[in-house]
Amino acid sequence: MRVSVDASVFVAAADPITPAHADAKNFLISAAVPEHRLFCPTLLLAEVAAAIARLTRDEGQGQVAVLRVLSIPRLRLVVLTEAVARKAARLAARHFLRGADSVYVALALDAKAVLVTLDSEMQRRAAPAVRTVTPEEWLRAYAAK
Repeated sequence: MRVSVDASVFVAAADPITPAHADAKNFLISAAVPEHRLFCPTLLLAEVAAAIARLTRDEGQGQVAVLRVLSIPRLRLVVLTEAVARKAARLAARHFLRGADSVYVALALDAKAVLVTLDSEMQRRAAPAVRTVTPEEWLRAYAAK
Protein backbone atom coordinates (compact mmCIF):
# COMPACT_ATOMS: atom_id res chain seq x y z
CA MET A 1 0.00 0.00 0.00
CA ARG A 2 1.16 3.52 -0.77
CA VAL A 3 0.99 5.94 2.13
CA SER A 4 1.72 9.65 2.27
CA VAL A 5 2.34 11.00 5.76
CA ASP A 6 1.89 14.56 7.01
CA ALA A 7 4.43 16.13 9.38
CA SER A 8 1.86 16.17 12.19
CA VAL A 9 2.22 12.40 12.49
CA PHE A 10 6.02 12.52 12.80
CA VAL A 11 5.80 15.33 15.35
CA ALA A 12 3.26 13.43 17.46
CA ALA A 13 5.42 10.31 17.31
CA ALA A 14 8.37 12.31 18.63
CA ASP A 15 6.45 14.04 21.43
CA PRO A 16 5.36 11.69 24.23
CA ILE A 17 3.07 14.36 25.70
CA THR A 18 0.91 14.57 22.57
CA PRO A 19 -2.38 12.66 23.00
CA ALA A 20 -1.90 10.85 19.66
CA HIS A 21 1.72 9.90 20.45
CA ALA A 22 1.15 6.15 20.79
CA ASP A 23 -0.98 5.90 17.64
CA ALA A 24 1.49 7.98 15.62
CA LYS A 25 4.47 5.94 16.80
CA ASN A 26 2.69 2.62 16.23
CA PHE A 27 1.58 3.75 12.79
CA LEU A 28 5.16 4.63 11.76
CA ILE A 29 6.39 1.26 12.98
CA SER A 30 3.57 -0.64 11.25
CA ALA A 31 3.85 1.28 7.99
CA ALA A 32 7.62 0.80 7.67
CA VAL A 33 7.36 -2.77 6.39
CA PRO A 34 7.90 -4.12 2.86
CA GLU A 35 4.15 -4.25 2.14
CA HIS A 36 3.88 -0.46 2.43
CA ARG A 37 5.65 2.42 0.72
CA LEU A 38 5.85 5.78 2.44
CA PHE A 39 5.93 8.98 0.37
CA CYS A 40 6.56 12.43 1.84
CA PRO A 41 7.64 15.73 0.32
CA THR A 42 11.13 16.97 1.17
CA LEU A 43 9.26 19.79 2.91
CA LEU A 44 8.66 17.26 5.70
CA LEU A 45 12.22 17.68 7.00
CA ALA A 46 11.88 21.43 7.62
CA GLU A 47 8.42 21.03 9.11
CA VAL A 48 9.54 18.35 11.56
CA ALA A 49 12.73 20.18 12.55
CA ALA A 50 10.82 23.42 13.11
CA ALA A 51 7.98 21.85 15.08
CA ILE A 52 10.20 19.82 17.39
CA ALA A 53 12.73 22.63 17.95
CA ARG A 54 9.93 25.08 18.72
CA LEU A 55 8.17 22.61 20.99
CA THR A 56 11.30 21.73 22.97
CA ARG A 57 13.04 25.11 22.52
CA ASP A 58 16.08 23.00 21.56
CA GLU A 59 17.70 23.12 18.11
CA GLY A 60 19.41 19.78 18.75
CA GLN A 61 16.09 18.02 19.32
CA GLY A 62 14.86 19.34 15.98
CA GLN A 63 17.93 17.91 14.24
CA VAL A 64 17.56 14.56 16.04
CA ALA A 65 13.94 14.37 14.91
CA VAL A 66 15.04 14.85 11.29
CA LEU A 67 17.62 12.06 11.64
CA ARG A 68 14.89 9.78 12.97
CA VAL A 69 12.70 10.58 9.97
CA LEU A 70 15.57 9.87 7.59
CA SER A 71 16.19 6.49 9.24
CA ILE A 72 12.69 5.16 8.49
CA PRO A 73 12.90 2.20 6.12
CA ARG A 74 11.17 2.59 2.76
CA LEU A 75 10.51 6.30 3.25
CA ARG A 76 10.79 8.07 -0.07
CA LEU A 77 11.27 11.83 0.06
CA VAL A 78 9.88 13.45 -3.07
CA VAL A 79 11.26 16.72 -4.41
CA LEU A 80 8.69 19.41 -5.06
CA THR A 81 8.81 19.93 -8.81
CA GLU A 82 7.14 22.82 -10.58
CA ALA A 83 4.45 20.45 -11.86
CA VAL A 84 3.61 19.24 -8.35
CA ALA A 85 3.76 22.82 -7.03
CA ARG A 86 1.22 23.87 -9.68
CA LYS A 87 -1.03 20.94 -8.76
CA ALA A 88 -0.68 21.87 -5.08
CA ALA A 89 -1.62 25.47 -5.88
CA ARG A 90 -4.77 24.32 -7.70
CA LEU A 91 -5.67 22.02 -4.80
CA ALA A 92 -5.02 24.79 -2.26
CA ALA A 93 -7.37 27.15 -4.07
CA ARG A 94 -10.03 24.53 -4.80
CA HIS A 95 -10.17 23.01 -1.31
CA PHE A 96 -9.08 26.03 0.76
CA LEU A 97 -6.00 24.19 2.04
CA ARG A 98 -2.97 25.77 3.68
CA GLY A 99 0.01 25.94 1.34
CA ALA A 100 2.08 23.19 2.96
CA ASP A 101 -0.99 20.98 3.34
CA SER A 102 -1.70 21.23 -0.36
CA VAL A 103 1.80 19.86 -1.10
CA TYR A 104 1.04 16.71 0.92
CA VAL A 105 -2.31 16.31 -0.84
CA ALA A 106 -0.75 16.75 -4.29
CA LEU A 107 1.92 14.19 -3.46
CA ALA A 108 -0.67 11.72 -2.19
CA LEU A 109 -2.64 12.14 -5.42
CA ASP A 110 0.43 11.64 -7.58
CA ALA A 111 1.55 8.59 -5.59
CA LYS A 112 -2.01 7.20 -5.48
CA ALA A 113 -1.54 7.01 -1.73
CA VAL A 114 -3.66 7.22 1.38
CA LEU A 115 -2.85 10.44 3.25
CA VAL A 116 -2.25 9.94 6.98
CA THR A 117 -2.55 13.08 9.11
CA LEU A 118 -3.53 14.28 12.56
CA ASP A 119 -4.59 17.67 11.19
CA SER A 120 -8.39 17.55 11.30
CA GLU A 121 -8.78 20.60 9.06
CA MET A 122 -6.49 19.05 6.45
CA GLN A 123 -8.39 15.77 6.68
CA ARG A 124 -11.73 17.47 6.17
CA ARG A 125 -10.66 19.76 3.34
CA ALA A 126 -8.54 17.18 1.47
CA ALA A 127 -11.18 14.42 1.66
CA PRO A 128 -12.81 15.30 -1.69
CA ALA A 129 -9.44 14.93 -3.42
CA VAL A 130 -7.72 12.04 -1.65
CA ARG A 131 -8.43 9.35 0.97
CA THR A 132 -7.39 10.71 4.36
CA VAL A 133 -7.11 8.86 7.67
CA THR A 134 -5.63 9.38 11.12
CA PRO A 135 -2.88 7.05 12.34
CA GLU A 136 -5.46 5.36 14.58
CA GLU A 137 -7.82 4.78 11.62
CA TRP A 138 -4.94 3.49 9.48
CA LEU A 139 -3.88 1.05 12.21
CA ARG A 140 -7.44 -0.33 12.48
CA ALA A 141 -7.91 -0.63 8.73
CA TYR A 142 -4.50 -1.58 7.34
CA ALA A 143 -1.95 -2.62 9.98
CA ALA A 144 -3.04 -6.25 10.10
CA LYS A 145 -3.25 -6.56 6.32
